[in-house]
Amino acid sequence: MNQENIKANQEKGQENSSLNVGEIVSNSEKFIEKNKKIITIIISVIVLGIAAYFLYQSFVVEPREKRVQEELFAAQKYFEQEDKATEEAIEILKVLGLEEYINEEAQNLPYGKQRKLEIARALASHPAILCLDEPAAGMNPIETEELMETIKVVREKYNTAILLIEHDMKLVMGICEWIKV
Repeated sequence: MNQENIKANQEKGQENSSLNVGEIVSNSEKFIEKNKKIITIIISVIVLGIAAYFLYQSFVVEPREKRVQEELFAAQKYFEQEDKATEEAIEILKVLGLEEYINEEAQNLPYGKQRKLEIARALASHPAILCLDEPAAGMNPIETEELMETIKVVREKYNTAILLIEHDMKLVMGICEWIKV
């Protein structure tokens, strides 16, 4: 009896599958309209799979095939850029009078020199406008005078506009061309 049931179910399955195929073939437009969402998802998955394949090829397979010479030129370019950035940094330190501290850790510098170093760090990004928020806070009069000279040098040498927020009016009056209260 079990064998007869299995055989009957197989025949039904074949009949159903042939009926579904016939329905799909004869009514393809209805089928597409009825299953538009799933078809769109399948196409999207295929497209994503193709895109992923090309990304894999370009980032994993092709770099392995690069010639050694190309890698050497890339390394050389990197080191040239690093050398240029180092030269620019040293030049900024010289302009701000910090060249003698070049091998010191920032935390070991006197407070006024730390403030100058903060300005140097900002200048390394080549800003058009340098915003200084109370740069003289906590400084003694000598450090404040040095800071005033530093800000003047930055404005002139680097052609950088300075936006200064400060309570020390002597500093403000000593360096600002325009004042807004």
